[in-house]
Amino acid sequence: MIKINLLPHRERKRRQRQQQFYMMLTLCAMAGVLTILLIGAVIAQQIAAKRALNQMIQTEVEKLNMEIAQISDIRVQIATLQARQQTVENLQWEQNAPVYLLEELARLTPDDVQLRNLKQTQQRVTLRGRAPSGERVSEFMRNLGAQARWLEQPELIELRASTTDGGKPGYDFTLAVNARKFSAAPPNAP
Repeated sequence: MIKINLLPHRERKRRQRQQQFYMMLTLCAMAGVLTILLIGAVIAQQIAAKRALNQMIQTEVEKLNMEIAQISDIRVQIATLQARQQTVENLQWEQNAPVYLLEELARLTPDDVQLRNLKQTQQRVTLRGRAPSGERVSEFMRNLGAQARWLEQPELIELRASTTDGGKPGYDFTLAVNARKFSAAPPNAP
């Protein structure tokens, strides 16, 4: 016997295929949305991590800037303290300067030359004295110019022939010499 199916089987298959198509379309759409949400979550997490890293870096930069400012302040304080220390050392050294000047004058003055007056105005020292001859005055000037550590540029201001109360001939002289600027250490200090 021949079986003939008069039922609309094509229509049923078409509907079945349409249902499968819509189901697949819905599943693909849900998979797509889920994929987009997952990718968005991963990207959001990476953005949050980068923001946290940037915030940490910004905090560290601010700390370093504060430390740099403190270092600058400390350097200024160090420079100020060094300047004060140098000033104190110079003052202590200049306190002893007259002793060094007198010691040097005593060492460089020839035996028969007498110094009668010494006057210092800032760095200029004026010497007045008596010598038995002009050659002794010249020798004294040469000593001041060549051997002096604290005095320089001797200049004869006046040389006058005179006699003493005992009638001895001699020369009264006036010399000017520059005292070197005193610093924390003497030039050629012994």
